[in-house]
Amino acid sequence: MSTASQQLPIPAGPPVAALRDPSPILAPSSGFREGENGEPVSASSRLRAQLERRLELFHRMTASLVRGRTAIVARNLDGILEATAEQESLCAELRHLLAQTAANPAAQVAAALPADLCRRLREAQEELRFASRINQILLNRSSFTATVLSRLYLSCSGTYTNPAAERR
Repeated sequence: MSTASQQLPIPAGPPVAALRDPSPILAPSSGFREGENGEPVSASSRLRAQLERRLELFHRMTASLVRGRTAIVARNLDGILEATAEQESLCAELRHLLAQTAANPAAQVAAALPADLCRRLREAQEELRFASRINQILLNRSSFTATVLSRLYLSCSGTYTNPAAERR
């Protein structure tokens, strides 16, 4: 079986766990709340603001994955650690946002979501899934390479000595 034809699963970590379809959990609650200026804010306005924030988080996560991928290819450990920390932070923000919207009944979603926003959310989700999948494949290959090199080094331990150990 060739490597190209193998189907690799999308990782189940935080970036991908939040990519499910937005419709079942993003319905507005009934009633009004006060906005920043004290004026009433409708449930649909709150929902739209939450979805816009979610869209922004998807775009930021995708950009972070691309930066992390660049750091992996460049073997830049500091860049990898920075990207990972940023991704953890974005995942926490996304989980918090999803928790805010999870209590809403799903039946009201279709009427409340503008078609343009739904389209942009789906596109952002697909971009994020694609970036996540590329990173997963890259990390799997890097892990395999590190394992091979480690085993090669261990198999040659009797032949070659550690230069640092000789200096002591």
